[in-house]
Amino acid sequence: MSLFRLQIFVFLFSILTITCLSFGATQDVHVGVGFTFAPNDVTINAGDTVHWIWDTTGHSSTSTTAPGGCTAGGTDPWDSTILPMGSTFDHTFNASGDYSYKCIPHCGMGMTGIVRVVDFDIVCNPTTISAQPNGSGTTTCTVSSLNSFNAAVDLSVAGLPSGVTFGFSADPVTPPAGGSADSVLTLNVDNTVAPGSYPFTLSGQAGDRTKTVNLVLALPLFIDDFEDGDVSDWTFVKGTWSVVAGSLVGTHDRKATGLAPFTMSGFESVETLVQTNGGPGTRTSLIGWFADKKNLVELLMKEDEDKWVLKQRINGTVVSKGKASQAIAPNTDYRVRVVYDQTSDKFQVFIDGVKLFEINAVAPPDGAPGVRVKATTSTFGEIIIF
Repeated sequence: MSLFRLQIFVFLFSILTITCLSFGATQDVHVGVGFTFAPNDVTINAGDTVHWIWDTTGHSSTSTTAPGGCTAGGTDPWDSTILPMGSTFDHTFNASGDYSYKCIPHCGMGMTGIVRVVDFDIVCNPTTISAQPNGSGTTTCTVSSLNSFNAAVDLSVAGLPSGVTFGFSADPVTPPAGGSADSVLTLNVDNTVAPGSYPFTLSGQAGDRTKTVNLVLALPLFIDDFEDGDVSDWTFVKGTWSVVAGSLVGTHDRKATGLAPFTMSGFESVETLVQTNGGPGTRTSLIGWFADKKNLVELLMKEDEDKWVLKQRINGTVVSKGKASQAIAPNTDYRVRVVYDQTSDKFQVFIDGVKLFEINAVAPPDGAPGVRVKATTSTFGEIIIF
């Protein structure tokens, strides 16, 4: 077969084998026949490589700043230089986006191409999944398309302790191009799993591309869900406190506090499900690490101001404080958590599984968890220590 016929064959074969999405690690592009790149429009995954093959002499693969343009540059610049027939050149694309390129001598003749790099991302909310022995916990994982990615993503989990099984509401997950799709991960915990925090990973894989999310399964060190109606082991300072329909209800015309029979130390976190009648000047609080009234950490729910305020008091002085604005509706449940992060030495506030803000911890805290009401009636569904 003549050299010319061989070049035409390679060119036509390349055109016939163009695909919408290649999951291979390498995408071949032929350079030169008919003053073209073949194919001149390819779609690959982030992390894949384009492998240019010179079928004729005197061409380059050089990035440009715009599709069809002849100005060198771009967000991920490359330049093969002008090469002879038989040469090859590789470039790996690690980020999603559209990358245009040209042949330096023949750009004016329309010898340009484009590499479309697609990718996906995974975010799970919440990242800490709370569960009890013989119970379950869930998190919603959202798979998002980047630059029109729309392939199936296979989900998996690794690192869970013995006694914990898992399932997905959808697997694989295929997000629409430019959109997202959800899968709910459910963890089922038997009664052999000891209280504590268990880091594990969720992975999503499409072809040879894998993304991971770090998650934590948290089994409580202490929980009172008030289902037995017994709060005789709690300590109440002022106010009227009772258990109604499996929830602790506190009311007082001034300030009243309830403390659980458990001592928190340092890195633990405290969580509750709370709602308040609210009203002007009212306050509802989740308390952690209560040593006495001068040494504690308190998260205030200011319904009338739509604000959450976190304070650490030491010897009666507020040594650290932070706040954030977020709508608070009366008589509406909010899942509230305050975490002492030992690594960063900060207190973190989570509302309905989403981190709202954080403040510095002046000293590692110790003390009891509890709740507080001021000039209102508030309901607490449970108190959990992780």
